[in-house]
Amino acid sequence: MQFILGALDPEMHTIEQLLAEEGRHFVHAKLNGRRVVSGNAYVAEALSGEIDWTQPVVWVECSVPALRNEKHLVADHHKPGDPGYSLPAERYWQGSSLGQVCTFLGIAQSKPLSIIAASDHCLNHAYQGLCPGVEPFEVRQSRIASRAQFQRISPAQMLNKINAAIEVIKGLPTIEIGGHPFKDAMDRFVPELPEASAMLNMPIIYTRREPRLGLTKVGVLNGTAPALRAWMTWAAEQSYLMQLYGDPDRGYAGAYVCLQAESLF
Repeated sequence: MQFILGALDPEMHTIEQLLAEEGRHFVHAKLNGRRVVSGNAYVAEALSGEIDWTQPVVWVECSVPALRNEKHLVADHHKPGDPGYSLPAERYWQGSSLGQVCTFLGIAQSKPLSIIAASDHCLNHAYQGLCPGVEPFEVRQSRIASRAQFQRISPAQMLNKINAAIEVIKGLPTIEIGGHPFKDAMDRFVPELPEASAMLNMPIIYTRREPRLGLTKVGVLNGTAPALRAWMTWAAEQSYLMQLYGDPDRGYAGAYVCLQAESLF
């Protein structure tokens, strides 16, 4: 069994480590000569290495449309039809790509892997203690450590960044969409906003420039499923938004601003 991997994040880093430990062959999906990021992972054009297409293949959070077919296996939770799409917090292990890869490999669920899987599948729910076997303080410790390592700073520095973001978020104005309140962070950059807002359990809308894509993303986090569905319904009606995505049951949604409307953001 061979694996084709998408964008790098803490969960994907763990998947790569497990595959290496198990001696499994894996390659990365690439676009324009570089490994994909989350925003272009499903329109990749090449692979970083060779694949034996006569053997089982697992696509993990990515696709090369010219190469992928219905006979291939999938470990993913981002799109309708994915094995983990819309699975609730109590089924985070089956829902997460990490849990699905572990099932393919025959690796048993463990506490450290559970924390990573829950944090990736439904971070806000994990911070609320809704993922069986995973405590909020464990999520907090794990996330601070992993994000600090990812950014090559100390855990104390990461905690300071998160605490600063928490104070900013508390002071943000509130807007209402579809009868649901959201904190409005669309006009500012707040480092560690996703982490801080998840800790606060505070629905929030933000914008982020994606340099590799040349686009601005409008993201929504931490709302209830009805709130996120309401936002997605609203977003689908906005002519300046495109590529709408999200999983209300997992607590996130988003879209990209059309190039013609970039001046609005």
